[in-house]
Amino acid sequence: MRFTSIRQKASLAILTISLVALFMVSIGWKSMSVSEASLSEFESETLPEISTALTLAEGVAQLAAIAPYTAGSGRPFQLQTESERIKFRILELRG
Repeated sequence: MRFTSIRQKASLAILTISLVALFMVSIGWKSMSVSEASLSEFESETLPEISTALTLAEGVAQLAAIAPYTAGSGRPFQLQTESERIKFRILELRG
Protein backbone atom coordinates (compact mmCIF):
# COMPACT_ATOMS: atom_id res chain seq x y z
CA MET A 1 0.00 0.00 0.00
CA ARG A 2 1.38 3.31 -1.01
CA PHE A 3 1.22 6.33 1.27
CA THR A 4 0.84 9.77 -0.22
CA SER A 5 1.96 12.88 1.53
CA ILE A 6 -0.27 15.80 2.40
CA ARG A 7 1.64 17.93 -0.12
CA GLN A 8 0.75 15.50 -2.94
CA LYS A 9 -2.91 15.39 -1.88
CA ALA A 10 -3.07 19.20 -1.74
CA SER A 11 -1.40 19.50 -5.13
CA LEU A 12 -3.85 17.02 -6.63
CA ALA A 13 -6.80 18.90 -5.09
CA ILE A 14 -5.53 22.25 -6.43
CA LEU A 15 -5.00 20.73 -9.88
CA THR A 16 -8.50 19.28 -9.89
CA ILE A 17 -10.06 22.55 -8.77
CA SER A 18 -8.05 24.44 -11.40
CA LEU A 19 -9.18 22.09 -14.16
CA VAL A 20 -12.83 22.40 -13.11
CA ALA A 21 -12.51 26.20 -12.98
CA LEU A 22 -10.88 26.25 -16.43
CA PHE A 23 -13.68 24.08 -17.79
CA MET A 24 -16.30 26.44 -16.33
CA VAL A 25 -14.54 29.48 -17.79
CA SER A 26 -14.47 27.89 -21.24
CA ILE A 27 -18.20 27.10 -21.04
CA GLY A 28 -18.92 30.68 -19.95
CA TRP A 29 -16.78 32.08 -22.74
CA LYS A 30 -18.58 29.96 -25.34
CA SER A 31 -22.03 30.90 -24.03
CA MET A 32 -21.11 34.60 -24.08
CA SER A 33 -19.97 34.29 -27.69
CA VAL A 34 -23.25 32.63 -28.66
CA SER A 35 -25.24 35.30 -26.81
CA GLU A 36 -23.30 38.08 -28.51
CA ALA A 37 -23.93 36.57 -31.95
CA SER A 38 -27.65 36.18 -31.20
CA LEU A 39 -27.92 39.75 -29.97
CA SER A 40 -26.08 41.09 -32.99
CA GLU A 41 -28.39 39.20 -35.33
CA PHE A 42 -31.46 40.45 -33.44
CA GLU A 43 -30.23 44.05 -33.66
CA SER A 44 -29.53 43.82 -37.38
CA GLU A 45 -33.06 42.54 -38.00
CA THR A 46 -34.95 44.78 -35.57
CA LEU A 47 -33.33 48.22 -35.81
CA PRO A 48 -34.26 48.84 -39.47
CA GLU A 49 -37.87 47.88 -38.70
CA ILE A 50 -37.95 50.25 -35.74
CA SER A 51 -36.53 53.04 -37.89
CA THR A 52 -39.20 52.44 -40.54
CA ALA A 53 -41.94 52.45 -37.92
CA LEU A 54 -40.69 55.74 -36.45
CA THR A 55 -40.52 57.32 -39.90
CA LEU A 56 -44.09 56.24 -40.66
CA ALA A 57 -45.28 57.50 -37.27
CA GLU A 58 -43.69 60.88 -37.91
CA GLY A 59 -45.32 61.12 -41.35
CA VAL A 60 -48.73 60.19 -40.00
CA ALA A 61 -48.37 62.75 -37.21
CA GLN A 62 -47.58 65.42 -39.80
CA LEU A 63 -50.66 64.42 -41.78
CA ALA A 64 -52.77 64.59 -38.65
CA ALA A 65 -51.40 68.07 -37.94
CA ILE A 66 -52.22 69.29 -41.46
CA ALA A 67 -55.76 67.87 -41.54
CA PRO A 68 -57.52 70.41 -39.25
CA TYR A 69 -55.84 73.28 -41.08
CA THR A 70 -57.03 71.91 -44.41
CA ALA A 71 -60.55 71.26 -43.15
CA GLY A 72 -60.79 74.83 -41.86
CA SER A 73 -59.65 76.51 -45.06
CA GLY A 74 -62.45 78.29 -46.90
CA ARG A 75 -60.74 79.40 -50.09
CA PRO A 76 -60.81 76.95 -53.02
CA PHE A 77 -57.23 77.74 -54.09
CA GLN A 78 -55.93 77.19 -50.57
CA LEU A 79 -57.96 73.99 -50.29
CA GLN A 80 -56.50 72.74 -53.59
CA THR A 81 -52.95 73.50 -52.43
CA GLU A 82 -53.45 71.76 -49.10
CA SER A 83 -55.08 68.79 -50.82
CA GLU A 84 -52.09 68.41 -53.11
CA ARG A 85 -49.77 68.63 -50.13
CA ILE A 86 -51.67 65.90 -48.32
CA LYS A 87 -51.72 63.67 -51.41
CA PHE A 88 -47.97 64.15 -51.80
CA ARG A 89 -47.43 63.20 -48.15
CA ILE A 90 -49.55 60.06 -48.52
CA LEU A 91 -47.62 59.00 -51.63
CA GLU A 92 -44.38 59.70 -49.77
CA LEU A 93 -45.50 57.51 -46.86
CA ARG A 94 -46.51 54.67 -49.16
CA GLY A 95 -43.10 54.75 -50.80
